[in-house]
Amino acid sequence: MNKNKAAAGLIYFGLLIIISAILIDILKTGVLKIQAAQILAIEIGLLLTLLGLAFRQAAAGRSESDFIYSGMVKALKGIPMTTWVMAGYLISYFACFIIPVFFKIPPRMQYYNKYLPDGFPIGGDLLLVVDLARQWLVNGQAPFHIQFYPPLTYFFLSPLVLISDTNVLFRVVTIITIFCFVLSSLVIPLLMIRRGDRFLIYMFFVSGLFSYGMQFELERGQVNVLAFLFSISAIYIYHHHHAFRRYAYLLFSLAVQLKLYPAIFVVMLVKDWRDWKGNLRRAVLLGLFNFALLFVGGIRAFREFASSVLVQMKNPGWSWTGNHSIKAFLSEFIENKGFGLVNTDTLMAIQKNSALISFAFLAVFMLAFLSALILAYRRNEGGFDGALFMTCTIGAWIIPISNDYTLSIAAAPAAMAFTAISARDYGRYKIPAAIFLTLASAAFSFTLYPFTRKALFIQNSFPALFILLLAITALNQLMTDKKTAQESSVL
Repeated sequence: MNKNKAAAGLIYFGLLIIISAILIDILKTGVLKIQAAQILAIEIGLLLTLLGLAFRQAAAGRSESDFIYSGMVKALKGIPMTTWVMAGYLISYFACFIIPVFFKIPPRMQYYNKYLPDGFPIGGDLLLVVDLARQWLVNGQAPFHIQFYPPLTYFFLSPLVLISDTNVLFRVVTIITIFCFVLSSLVIPLLMIRRGDRFLIYMFFVSGLFSYGMQFELERGQVNVLAFLFSISAIYIYHHHHAFRRYAYLLFSLAVQLKLYPAIFVVMLVKDWRDWKGNLRRAVLLGLFNFALLFVGGIRAFREFASSVLVQMKNPGWSWTGNHSIKAFLSEFIENKGFGLVNTDTLMAIQKNSALISFAFLAVFMLAFLSALILAYRRNEGGFDGALFMTCTIGAWIIPISNDYTLSIAAAPAAMAFTAISARDYGRYKIPAAIFLTLASAAFSFTLYPFTRKALFIQNSFPALFILLLAITALNQLMTDKKTAQESSVL
């Protein structure tokens, strides 16, 4: 269709609607009386007329192909990449807040009714850990039959035993957690990201501070934020104050001894990816050092801890909505009859092959992780790799037992990954990159809301995290350096 004819068609059709809306009462009753329906029709007619005029002006003097390409594709390419991050956020904002709060029937704001799976008394996990530490130090009763934290965790947290008032204890840990969150999700990322790219750091910090995962962390009295502070501090010191790298190793080891899953961040302690011997030596020595730390409570404590870990690996906790590990999600999917998404025969096949499916999910993650490592090796840019950091964090969430309060550490990895990704030049792949970036942002931001306010099939955070993994991997593959981008733009 000729562009001028299309524009003229819009103009004439809009004018026809306006004239008809004005004359309809005169033709029926002989009296001009504009009603609400006519006003709506006039507004629609005006909109169509203005669109037609705009299209005619834009198409003047251009070929059809140039008009379409310049008016759509070039406009999309001109949008800053950070805009697509915000677009992803808006998707979850409407789906998990606006609709549940304001569009539900009856029209009553009940958002905070059962907002969190809260326990009584508040800070249940904190009180349990402190009580177990007290029993181990005073009575010699090992805690590993109840919790499988490394032995050093109980020694490190043992000073909390001195606070006898549980209310005071919870307040102290809450203040410490918030302080650690500010350091790990705002201060250190700002130190690691150059001055011109700080918008997303602030955005993710604020959203993370009020996120469901952070509130759940505070409600349980968990120490994930503290462990993550040690992890990201180690990464910062290693890359920006390399002369003090031994302190980075100590902080990294302390994080591993608190929560185990920070061990995956060992790949972030790399400056030269081509020095594979030095990198392998560092990883092995850190592994041996952390293995030795498991014996701080003695050989018997180590045996009990190791036995507890093996039991937990075979049975990764109860399958409830707030456990977003691979095995827990599959177990919940089967118990909830596939969330109504599959028929009975398919569900039975999934149940029969659940171990194989679990392995397949793990294999996909390992491929994504390996892809990020290979790209880091090929680019060998040195410094911090935001996409690899986000990939490691997702692995820390979906491989071991991982309840939703571990999402409290999400702000910094997401901010630094999206900042790095948005700053890249994608050349001719900018539109696919914008699609993947919006998808990644939307998937991540769905984890900011409680499962009580999400659709059944996305209540568990695993689907969102897995989509985020795939999108980040795709974006990492699409990244090009400046030279490559210039070459591709010519093709």
